Amino acid sequence: MLRALLLAAFLMPGGLPARAEGEPVKTEGAGEAEAVDPGYVAVPLAVAGTDYTAEVSQKDNAPADLRLRRTDGESMADQGYVVAELGRDACHEVGLSFDDGLPPMLAADGSWTVAGGCK
Repeated sequence: MLRALLLAAFLMPGGLPARAEGEPVKTEGAGEAEAVDPGYVAVPLAVAGTDYTAEVSQKDNAPADLRLRRTDGESMADQGYVVAELGRDACHEVGLSFDDGLPPMLAADGSWTVAGGCK
């Protein structure tokens, strides 16, 4: 059975897609805002050669929450200095403005959250 599946995979037009181990998977529309969790929009960002993902909640008539994560999954605990810059860029991408007067909170997973950060 396994042999038949492997043979079928190699006989497909183009064969199996080749990808180096650890290489990031590229998706169509990369660089555009795209939906992640229900109620959130993901915005890819980059600062000083590091890639980040900002997630902005979609709320009607209320300030939107903002979550900032490193794309590689590393903690941002020592990167609080980029929260304002990433926040401004992320909020701008979804048509809002960033409220830098609100305190960011470091989550257990190493991401930063600004409750109501996008207005």
